Amino acid sequence: DSGVDIESLDLIANAINYLSDRGSSIILVTHSGSILNKLARLDYVHIMLNGKIVYTGRPDGVLPIIFKLGYRQGIKKLLSEEAMGG
Repeated sequence: DSGVDIESLDLIANAINYLSDRGSSIILVTHSGSILNKLARLDYVHIMLNGKIVYTGRPDGVLPIIFKLGYRQGIKKLLSEEAMGG
């Protein structure tokens, strides 16, 4: 969603929601995350670092941390919580 204007972002989100409502699985790669607020259903968030998935979690547990702290600090927090069993 980097560099996509608001109107196009809405069109993309509507298309994803349409497909998801009809049972399609969607893999979405985003750098800014702004499209995530427009999607009706997010099951999992996978965070990649250096080409590898380093964290998987529920959107309600992952996204607020990433949006608040930023990508690098959010990953550090999530990985440290995981290491501590939380």
